[in-house]
Amino acid sequence: MAEFYLLILFILFSSYFSGIEIAIYCINRVRLQYKVDRGIRSAKIIKRLLEDPQALICTVLIGNNIVNYLAAATFTYIISKNMSQANSELVATLILAPIMLVFAEAIPKIICQRKADTFLYTASPSVKFFSQLFLPLVYVLKGANKIPQLFLKNVSKRTPIFTPYRLGFFIREGVEEGIISGYQDMMARNIMKLGSIPIKKIMIPLKRTTLVSYDASADQLIGYAKNAMFSRIPVYKGSRSNIVGVINLFDFLSVGTEKSTISDFLKDTERLNSETLIDDALVRMQKTKQRMAIVTNKDNESIGIVTIKDLVEEIVGELMAW
Repeated sequence: MAEFYLLILFILFSSYFSGIEIAIYCINRVRLQYKVDRGIRSAKIIKRLLEDPQALICTVLIGNNIVNYLAAATFTYIISKNMSQANSELVATLILAPIMLVFAEAIPKIICQRKADTFLYTASPSVKFFSQLFLPLVYVLKGANKIPQLFLKNVSKRTPIFTPYRLGFFIREGVEEGIISGYQDMMARNIMKLGSIPIKKIMIPLKRTTLVSYDASADQLIGYAKNAMFSRIPVYKGSRSNIVGVINLFDFLSVGTEKSTISDFLKDTERLNSETLIDDALVRMQKTKQRMAIVTNKDNESIGIVTIKDLVEEIVGELMAW
């Protein structure tokens, strides 16, 4: 009778380790960090264990293999009391395998997938205990895992912590939990799209842009300043597609002399190919501290302009005041 109770105990432990395995992947990371920030002890334990996921998985695998072996050995011993050793091993395998599959694998994983947070927070002290108990074996497994890497030199040693899909999953969890607002969700998704949108999609074409000729007089420039909606105006020389720089009307008006010419205030500006992605354009303009850039085609001809405001609006939405 004692052997039967031992068998039940080993099956329960097997289901426990199976539940831990699936809960590791399904736990709500946003809620976990929130609980850590609030100082909840179980959350701190889980957070610390998840910092070394390889060790945690090794702990689960070691525990599961040990109890599965003990369950098989115990059940074989029970069966062998009534038949030969060879037959008892075969019968034990045929009977125990489906039992373990259903009660130690399928059912606990289904339950713990749906209740990952509740289960893992409750089980955190025991998970910590087994992690410390199996620590020597974990070191052995982690060391053995490095051996194949010696022969796979082309395999990257590091994999990204966050993929766009995984990050999107965490954002959805944050929204569902009320930790992330709808506006923050919108900004996060817009940021993830920046690397796939070229600036030609958001640029202002030259035909819709106010330009000033390089040869314009001071009086003409003052006239532009009175009607202009923006302080920076692109300057062209000869053809409108030949943008040679940008003039800041405030700089010009601060001097306000009739003898001044555009060349006295002309400043170089960033030139970006129309295929440049928004995130790259934003980084380049931030580095050069430019608030306006000229967009060019493959022949280096100017075809439009783009401003920091245009780029930022792709993240936060329309800005009425800038």
